[in-house]
Amino acid sequence: MSLSHIFYICNSIGHFKAAVFYHVFCLTFHTRTFILLLRAEKKQALNFFGGNMINYAEILKANPDGVMATQDGNKVKTRVFHFLFADGNKVYFCTNSEKPVYKQLQANPNVSFCIFTQDFNPVLSINGKAVFAEDMALKKRALDENPPIKGIYQTPDNPVFRIFYVGVEEVETFSFAEGPQTYTV
Repeated sequence: MSLSHIFYICNSIGHFKAAVFYHVFCLTFHTRTFILLLRAEKKQALNFFGGNMINYAEILKANPDGVMATQDGNKVKTRVFHFLFADGNKVYFCTNSEKPVYKQLQANPNVSFCIFTQDFNPVLSINGKAVFAEDMALKKRALDENPPIKGIYQTPDNPVFRIFYVGVEEVETFSFAEGPQTYTV
């Protein structure tokens, strides 16, 4: 169907029907269509065909080093952190139980982790609550998949080695093409 046929149909059936026709036409012929929903004044993007929003785990995997923000009393503290792996909406990190960040996360588990690519496309922040896990299989995975961390902690049963995940509640992105976006998980 040519563009002139579409304009002819739209002019002959009225504005409302033309709008419906146009949207059906676009949904039929575009291979990747996104539906944007306005929810609590935030945009939640759902991939029309897959049911997923942005694949933040793949972006984190490609750019594992970022900045984690926590609360220390009434002050915000930031430090460089390394993303380990993701499982569903759980994004895993590790720390030492003798560091201030460990105490901060226990006192207030709300955290934000931000990464960016060299060209700032995209900048990605995950926001949620930190939950510590004493699962030896997760600790072993963290050590096996991250040799520098294995060099620090040596074994999963190291008494200061703590693994935690951020239960992702919200993902914020920025790109020059799309601007800022917020996705609720």
